[in-house]
Amino acid sequence: MSTKKVDAIFVINTGRSGSDYLYNLFNVHPGCKAFHETFPVGAFSALRKYQRGNPQEMLGIAKEKTRLIDLHTKQGLCYVETNHCFIKGFGWELPTLNPHNHFGIIILTRDSEQIVQSTLRIGCSPLRKYGRDWILSPNKLHPLVKPPGGIAARLLYNFTRIYHLLFRALPNRLGFKEFTPMWLRRYEEKAVHWYFQETHALADAYQSKYPNFTYYKVDITELNTEAGVTKLFQAFGLNSDDAMNEFVGKATNLKNTDVSRG
Repeated sequence: MSTKKVDAIFVINTGRSGSDYLYNLFNVHPGCKAFHETFPVGAFSALRKYQRGNPQEMLGIAKEKTRLIDLHTKQGLCYVETNHCFIKGFGWELPTLNPHNHFGIIILTRDSEQIVQSTLRIGCSPLRKYGRDWILSPNKLHPLVKPPGGIAARLLYNFTRIYHLLFRALPNRLGFKEFTPMWLRRYEEKAVHWYFQETHALADAYQSKYPNFTYYKVDITELNTEAGVTKLFQAFGLNSDDAMNEFVGKATNLKNTDVSRG
């Protein structure tokens, strides 16, 4: 029997770190209702606006998440969402809308170089639309980690973004061979490294702002065994379930192709 001690569980992660795999583990638990990147996601225009200091759209998303949490907690279920957009926006608004709910927060980690290379492989960098829809940009207001370029970071980002559009994305769309100079590749990789560091800095800031939530930090490699998954569940008062064994240690959401859109 479950001894659930949290009303909802969210995950702080960068993406490309095992959040879809984590969703599958919780999804088979009878005491949980799990989602990965459920609508409204908290990406796209809401994310871009939130980074620029306009929280209204993200606040609306947080209100819808609140409705979903209430819906499932009334049914005695623990609401679980492994969406990496949590820490980028709506996660900061949820506690103000849910003052009586106790959240569990998983801080999901993976080797930084594996995350960076996986992110670049699928074309999810701040220079491309796909990346700007889903991850943080060095152009965001008030970053916790200094972006590439130091005091000229915003100017450098804007320049590289324009260069990318004119000399890389546009020729590719027109059917011409794209030209990607080495300095642009290096900047793009630095920008994704910065995104990784900024996400973990936000995780620290979140714990400082909301210290009374239940936190559990775990590397994805620790969840490749039944013992590791059981320990995770127990941290939130959830018993392990035999159905999860079907998913333990099996990779998901591999994205073997570049899904970028310029």
